Order: sequence, then C-alpha cells, then structure tokens
Amino acid sequence: MRLAWIFAAALASLALSCESQTGDRHSEHGIPPPSGTGKSIRELRDPAVPGQAEQVGKSHDVTGVIVLAVDAYNETQDNAVGTIYVQDVAGGAYSGLTLFAPTFNPANLRVGPGDVLDMRAQYQELQRIPSATPVVFAPGSFIPQLVFPTATFRYETRVPEPTDIDVNDLADYATGGKWIGMLVRVKNVTLFEDALRANERGGRLAIDLLPPPPNPQNGCDLPFPKVPELSNELFDLAEMKLTQGTTLKSVVGVVSFFCTLKIAPRSAADIER
Repeated sequence: MRLAWIFAAALASLALSCESQTGDRHSEHGIPPPSGTGKSIRELRDPAVPGQAEQVGKSHDVTGVIVLAVDAYNETQDNAVGTIYVQDVAGGAYSGLTLFAPTFNPANLRVGPGDVLDMRAQYQELQRIPSATPVVFAPGSFIPQLVFPTATFRYETRVPEPTDIDVNDLADYATGGKWIGMLVRVKNVTLFEDALRANERGGRLAIDLLPPPPNPQNGCDLPFPKVPELSNELFDLAEMKLTQGTTLKSVVGVVSFFCTLKIAPRSAADIER
C-alpha cells in the first residue's frame, strides 16, 4: 500500500513539473453548450430576428437540433417515407422544421428520436411544390426546410416535452406557422369528421379539428383561415376508430404544413381519450 502511495505521489509531482515547464494547463472551458456554437433553427426562421429574411437560400452551420420523429409510416404505399422532424434543443416558437434529403457522417448513421445533430445545410422556405401540376400555397405560407443537410451525431437525450398551444392558433398561418416542425399538445379538441378508413384519400387521412368557417377556403392557394387537421402522417390513425363528435382530452403531435396546418401524432400513445 505504501509503495502504491509513493508511486501516485511521484506521478502527481511529474505532472506538476511538466506543467510548470510547458505552461500548459487543463482546459477550463467547461462542458460545451448543448446547442453548440452554430446557428439555431429559430435564428433562421423567426421573422423578429434582425436580418432573418437574408438567411433564406443560404447555407449555414446549424447546431444542437434534436430529432422528434422519423416518418416510417408509408400511408400512401408509394415509399414516401423518411421525413425527419427536428427542433432546437432550447425549444421556443419558430424552432422546428423538416430535413429534406439529408446525408449523414458517417454514412451508415441511422438517427432516431432524441438524437441531437449538428449539420451544414441550406435554409429554404418552400412556397410551392414544382410537380407536374404545381402546388402553390396560400400567400405568406411556406414549408420551412433545411435542404440537403450533411448531419453529424453529437449526443443522445430525451425528446423534449410538447409545447401546449391553442388549436385555434392553427387556423391561421400567421399564428400557427411558428409551430411547424415542433412537438405540441392541444387539449379538449373535438373531431368534426370520422377518423376511419372510409375517409382516407389515397391513404391520407386528415380530420378537421375545428368546425368549418361560414365561407371555407378549400383551395391550396386560397388565403387563410383554414381548418387545422389531425393527420396520419406518422402512424395508422384509422386503427383507433375515432368518430365524429369525439372530444379528446389531449393530442400530442408534430405540426406539419401542406396547404393547411396539421397535427401528426407519432403513435396511439399521443392521443388521450
């Protein structure tokens, strides 16, 4: 035991001697910040941030984004899967979006909910879908995306708690668009349609969460307000056999946007009857 103590003391003495000769000391910078040193999603999206509009169409180093969900549910049976929903670790309005065509370093990295990523990507605000028949969104509305990001894994943690919002905010893009890509919770919401297989259109299921307005705006390019919807983007919602008039205690899900604002639950556990 005495020999072990003498050996440890000698090592400590040698370390102090080396430190005094080189002038080097252990790092005192502490633990790196969870959100990293790059831009946050909020800095790219929030119109209240000075110079925000100038960020669109440019490439940025974005750090500290947490994966909320990875779409693995092929509702349309055309292999339209793989959308990754992310938000800033710090949370807050305007801190979520989707990743379009990501690549990973290393190439075999497979991410899931709770993974925190850093990436280099271009920020885009998609106002139309350039398909054979172009889909144009309502004035002032768009899909926020990080396009062709190259992402690296930083660490794993828990998916953040959902942000409580008012479902009425999702009727207007001006009040609800800030939640796109984020995990939210709405309470005491009533279904104004059956969430059943018979109402699926091409595999998609979108159920009204508010009564229709007197003069509903149904065209994708027509201006808001529009009725927000419960959607089956991330799991088979029809299996729950929810019927018109049902009031749900709470619904948790990721906010998405395509013509209207929607809440996409991740599984049946996100819906409390």
